[in-house]
Amino acid sequence: MTSVVISNSVTEINEQTFLDCKFKKLGIPDKAKLNGCSICKCSELEYISTKNSAYYASLDGVLYTKDLKALVKMPCGRKGEYIPEPETETIGCGAFCRSLLYTVRLSNKVIRIEKKAFLMASLQELHIHQERPEEIVIEEEAFDGLNNCILYVPIGTGYAYRHHPAFEGKFKEVIIERVKE
Repeated sequence: MTSVVISNSVTEINEQTFLDCKFKKLGIPDKAKLNGCSICKCSELEYISTKNSAYYASLDGVLYTKDLKALVKMPCGRKGEYIPEPETETIGCGAFCRSLLYTVRLSNKVIRIEKKAFLMASLQELHIHQERPEEIVIEEEAFDGLNNCILYVPIGTGYAYRHHPAFEGKFKEVIIERVKE
């Protein structure tokens, strides 16, 4: 099976509904709401679509809230680098969970990283451009399993990131970089 389209009569997709699935495309119904980490460990998923959703927008197969302020789910099977939309303030629950991406770059507008957002992702690099890590709300297990990932942070913030409880010990290394926004 290469794609799944859910009936428009479905209004809720609950936690772990799509767990360890083997399809490439997923269509979200117009009236459906996702609850928690409802799409996880789908290593072949490359594209999530929605047409007239009351809650979500799909941009190049990546699922966002309608206003683009929260990245809801990056398909796990995508590879390469990804930069969320400029409006993005929140990285949702399990958004990059078990992602095969190599690099993610978060702008300084990101102020919330929800639980399991990057859990067990294959990231080699995570760039966070927020100059005040203490102002980012970070939920439990947000970075668990990123032991081989290097965290890149803005000049002058290395100490703050290295000693912040949510980041401390979660990354292979913390590197300072000049940020171009």
